[in-house]
Amino acid sequence: MQIDESVIEFSVEPFQLDPNIEHTLSEVQYSQNYVDILGDLVESFPLHVPSIEMPYDETQDEKAKIQATYKRLKRVKHRKNRKQLLVTFFLLGQLLDETSLSTRELSNLNVSKHTRRVALRLFHLYEWVGGEQILRSTKLNVRKLLLLSLPEYEQLIEDSKFAGAQS
Repeated sequence: MQIDESVIEFSVEPFQLDPNIEHTLSEVQYSQNYVDILGDLVESFPLHVPSIEMPYDETQDEKAKIQATYKRLKRVKHRKNRKQLLVTFFLLGQLLDETSLSTRELSNLNVSKHTRRVALRLFHLYEWVGGEQILRSTKLNVRKLLLLSLPEYEQLIEDSKFAGAQS
């Protein structure tokens, strides 16, 4: 079989993403915040971390639990203990995720919209790997959590689900 080389033509054009096509997350340029938080989500050392102490009694109603957790959050914030602050945000997020209280009722408890946003973001990020994983973190902080773009945040939740399934 012979090939006539004069018939074959090659066209070399630079590759560009089509703006009319929704591209996959693998084509997204991730920020350093994403990389840092992903590293903390999958960190396996130290092997043993202390268990998380609840700031409330399980017999209390949800309002009392939220109040007790929010009170601890304010105390820990002034101590400038990053890990304890993040764990307390996680616990508050867990309560907020499960609560039947309205936004107005939460506002009456003095839980700001900002605090609710941080708590829920942190909870949804760590719910699959467990709050204890926060105690292994070295780079996670509130600022990095809030600076994540929505696609990065959603991808981290998917990564967290995968990491949770692996452990």
